[in-house]
Amino acid sequence: MPALTENPLGVYPGELVVAPQDPTRHVEFGTGARTAMKISELERRIRRVDRIHAEITDSGGRNLRGDRSGLRPYPFHHPAKASMTVASWRRRFQAEYPGLDARVFDRKGRVVHGRTVLRSVRSRRRS
Repeated sequence: MPALTENPLGVYPGELVVAPQDPTRHVEFGTGARTAMKISELERRIRRVDRIHAEITDSGGRNLRGDRSGLRPYPFHHPAKASMTVASWRRRFQAEYPGLDARVFDRKGRVVHGRTVLRSVRSRRRS
């Protein structure tokens, strides 16, 4: 068995590393898992997983700054069913992020109605 060599960073896969400049952002070495996300990162994750363009708002409908942090990571790893409506997707989002809401946009930047199915929104988006 080869001898373990010292890791130049001093951490090994599976260890939790806390960046000294921001103790709320934990990064697990080798996995990219985090316990805190920014609004802009959450919107990007939704685009990647659910393949829809969503803008995060507060419950009153006001757009939130992208640098606001402290959010849990997006818990979904597979896209929502294509037959799910935008309103159902928003309820699912609100259940995971109480106090927040989201607007869903089509490719032309128009807000999509709640009865629109995600299949339609995805087909109107560029991949």
